[in-house]
Amino acid sequence: MNKLYDTPVSPLRVIFGLVLIFCGFLNLSFGFLPFLAPYSLLLASLIAFLLTYSLKGTAHLFSKPENPFRNFFLFLLAAFILSFVTSFLLVLILKLDLKANDLSGNIPWLQLPFMLLGEELFSFYVLIISLNFLQKNPQRMIIATLLSAFVFAIFHMLTYWNGSFLLTLIHVLLLQGCARILFNAAGVRSNSLYVPWIIHIVFDLITLGAISYF
Repeated sequence: MNKLYDTPVSPLRVIFGLVLIFCGFLNLSFGFLPFLAPYSLLLASLIAFLLTYSLKGTAHLFSKPENPFRNFFLFLLAAFILSFVTSFLLVLILKLDLKANDLSGNIPWLQLPFMLLGEELFSFYVLIISLNFLQKNPQRMIIATLLSAFVFAIFHMLTYWNGSFLLTLIHVLLLQGCARILFNAAGVRSNSLYVPWIIHIVFDLITLGAISYF
């Protein structure tokens, strides 16, 4: 995957790719084409990568991961710890009324891996194109990771909307945004999309399952 960090890209293709991803997100959120909704973000993000990096470049996303087991357990544990701490801060300390994910009571077991792969693809699309445009910046990995996490959090505003823009923004930035930083780090450390994707699946299945249980 790291071979894409310095691959020259066309700004026009990047813009078109981002538009595609946004359209995929809208269909996922509102179901304009219901039969495609669960897979629209995945398809749009994959097409965006193919358009920007070609088939050969996109294949680098799915390279053999480095230290997969260590990175999987390390970042999965970190994600759970961070989720617990931020949830404790938001609910018990700040007393915020947070909306739960609608999937917590009705987990789409067969569709979820594809939906989360879409989230991983679009997040790493933002990360990698940011790295491309920040090649001369020595802090480009930090900036690109934070930008990807911010966009990922904003994409969850509709899912966790509780009637207040500010409270929802705080919610998604601290929970989804911070989790995204760890998922990104898992992908960068393992040099493959497989590790953050599997971490994301396990993390969501456990957290959504726990919420629906209680």
